[in-house]
Amino acid sequence: MKDEFRILIDEIKENTINGDIELGKMIIYFLLDHFSSLIEDDVREIGNKLSESKTEMATIQNISRVLMSFEDSPKLLHQQLLAFKEQTGQRYINGLIERFRRDIQSPVKIMTISRSSTVKNAIIDLSRNNLLKNLFVIHSYPGLEGVELCKELNDIGVKNTGIYLAEIPHYISDVDMVLSGADAISNDYIINKVGTHLLFEYASFYKRKTVVLGNPLKRIVTDIKINNRIFEKIPAKLVSHIYE
Repeated sequence: MKDEFRILIDEIKENTINGDIELGKMIIYFLLDHFSSLIEDDVREIGNKLSESKTEMATIQNISRVLMSFEDSPKLLHQQLLAFKEQTGQRYINGLIERFRRDIQSPVKIMTISRSSTVKNAIIDLSRNNLLKNLFVIHSYPGLEGVELCKELNDIGVKNTGIYLAEIPHYISDVDMVLSGADAISNDYIINKVGTHLLFEYASFYKRKTVVLGNPLKRIVTDIKINNRIFEKIPAKLVSHIYE
């Protein structure tokens, strides 16, 4: 495998900042940019290496699956990568956020967890359209993604309140909706950061709507084994609606 491909794999394995859509986009754009120099062994090796990293992230696994099943058909692979590029592109994400916004009739109070880029952009969109009444952001551990999200939103003028997981019961009755992203989506569950299950349990108990902003690339048809304890499965019965 060429050195630049090894650098890409190492960057993905060590990346703790970006979510799966950002990492997926990085892989797809890189492969398309270097497509003319790819050889069959490179394609399969990249796929195998990706399958070993970020196993809870369906986006990475779906890209890996396509690469590992490469059957010496560059045209077909190129078409599949272009389709993935479309699904991770800003136009697609903007359309998903617009569909989410259209379903909100009046300003809402939201509680969210982790630091999904799609969720962040949706929150900004609601704020700019005067549809965000209040926002509670849970401090996600151990990466403190929620703390980072609070800061990023504050920097652009979107007011929010950071809370701890233990404080969910004190605030959940004062929200209209719980909002999260997902690292993987199946018919039976979603996978997201630890704490999401607790949040959705409380929301279900208090009969608050639970919304997940996903992506077609996050759909899985086979079970994903969770190897990293910062991820967990949330039963589909706790999810009111998934946008993808």
